[in-house]
Amino acid sequence: MRKMILLLLLISLVLVVGATIIGVKNKDRDILLYHGNVYSNATDLEWFQKKKNGFQKGEKMGESNKALLFMWNFSATKLPKGIAVFSTNDTGVFIAETKDGDLLYYIRQLKE
Repeated sequence: MRKMILLLLLISLVLVVGATIIGVKNKDRDILLYHGNVYSNATDLEWFQKKKNGFQKGEKMGESNKALLFMWNFSATKLPKGIAVFSTNDTGVFIAETKDGDLLYYIRQLKE
């Protein structure tokens, strides 16, 4: 019983430290997490401006939530909670639609 409690405490500690590192490392970036992949906001990038009209908004996949200690699907560092996230015709791009109807484009990042 004692070993089980120690094991659970160790696992909890590892998860908390890992989540904290992810949060601290990405504090200033506008990112969205989905299935272990990080998607960065590319809406205002000059090279992306030419490509963004080629993406079609698909079905709603979920809503953003604020990244606090842990990051789950659709956890976001800058998006407010409750912003609709849509798939596109490209599996590496999501569209987030703000309450004002603005479209933000998030592209999947390569593993760092």
